[in-house]
Amino acid sequence: ISARSVQRARIRLKLPKTVKQSNSAETVLPAIMDIKDEFPTMGQRTLTNTLRIEYGIRLPEPTVGKILNVIEPEAVQARKHRKFTRREFYTAGVNEFWAMDQHDKMKKFGVRFHVCVEPASGRIVWLKAWWTNSNPRIVLKYYLDTVRKLGYIPTFTMSDKGTENNLVANIQTLLRQALDGTLDDTILHRWMLKHGNIKPEIFWSGMRRGFSPGFEDLFEKGGFDGEGICSPSDPIDQMLFRYLAIPWMQTKLDKYANRLNLTPRRAQKAKTLPNLIPKLVFENPVEYFGSDMRIDIPDMSVLDAFERKWVPEGHPVLDLVPPEFKVTADHVFVNRLGSPNLTRRNFWDVFKAM
Repeated sequence: ISARSVQRARIRLKLPKTVKQSNSAETVLPAIMDIKDEFPTMGQRTLTNTLRIEYGIRLPEPTVGKILNVIEPEAVQARKHRKFTRREFYTAGVNEFWAMDQHDKMKKFGVRFHVCVEPASGRIVWLKAWWTNSNPRIVLKYYLDTVRKLGYIPTFTMSDKGTENNLVANIQTLLRQALDGTLDDTILHRWMLKHGNIKPEIFWSGMRRGFSPGFEDLFEKGGFDGEGICSPSDPIDQMLFRYLAIPWMQTKLDKYANRLNLTPRRAQKAKTLPNLIPKLVFENPVEYFGSDMRIDIPDMSVLDAFERKWVPEGHPVLDLVPPEFKVTADHVFVNRLGSPNLTRRNFWDVFKAM
C-alpha cells in the first residue's frame, strides 16, 4: 500500500494528523487541565500520548512541554532531577515469561494492586485493583481469566517469593506438565529474590509517579488522616469507600494500561528489546521479535477443575463487598442517585449522599 493510499484513507476516516488538526495551546488547554486534574504529576511524554489516545488530539511533544513550562514550571523542574539505576534483564522471546507483582502503597485506603507484565514486548497483561492482593485465590483468578481470553500460557510465570503466588506457580507447572510429559518434576515458575523481579518493579515506579498521586491526594482529603468524611475505623465507611473507589479506579487503570500498551517504548542504546508499540509486538511476536514462546492450550475445559476447586463462584474473595451490603448500596446508588459518573470533583459528594 502506498503512502498516498494511507493519506486518502485517513481523510476518509476523518483521522487527521498533527498539522491538519491545527491545534494550538489555547484549543488543547481545557483537555490538558482535565488530565492534570486527575494526574497532577504526569510529564510531557505521557501527557502527549494521553491526548492522542484518549482525546484524539495530536500535538507535538515539544509543544506540550512548552505548555507545561508555563502552567507548572516548578513541577517540570522537579521531574528533571530523578536518578535512574540501570539493571539487566534477559528474555529469549515473547511469552517466555509473565512477570507478576503486587503493590501495597495505597493499602491504608483499602486498595491494593496487582500487575502482570510480558517483558519482551512490554505489554501489560493485566492490571487490577482490589481490596486484597495477598490471597492466592484472587491472583489465580487473574491468571485463569487471562489464559481463557488468550488461549495460551507462557513458558514460565515469574514472581517474588510471596505466598500469594503459590497457586499460580502450581497451576502453571501442572498445565505445562500435562501438555508435555517430559517436564515431570520440573517447576515452571521462576521465584525471584527481593528487587529481582525487575519489569514489574519498573512499572510500579512509573505508576507511583504518574498515576497514584492524584488519587492519594483525593482520598487523604476525605479523612484518611484520621478526621473527615470517611473514618478509617468505621466498617460501614470502609465498605462504602471500597464499593465506590475500587470499580472507579479499575476503569482508570484499564485506560492507563491501554495507553501504555499503545505507546512505543523510548529508544535506548543499552536496550536490545524492540522500541515498538507493546500491543503490536505481543500480538505479532514472530514478525516483530522473531520468536513466540507461548504454550497453546487445545482444550480450555482443563481450567474448569482448577477454577471449581480454588476460585469457585461465590467465594468471599471475589466479592467487592459483602452481598447484603451490596444490595443496599446498589439500591441507593442506582435508584436514588441515578448511577452518577464518578469524578475527582464529585467522589466525596456521592460518598456523603450515600
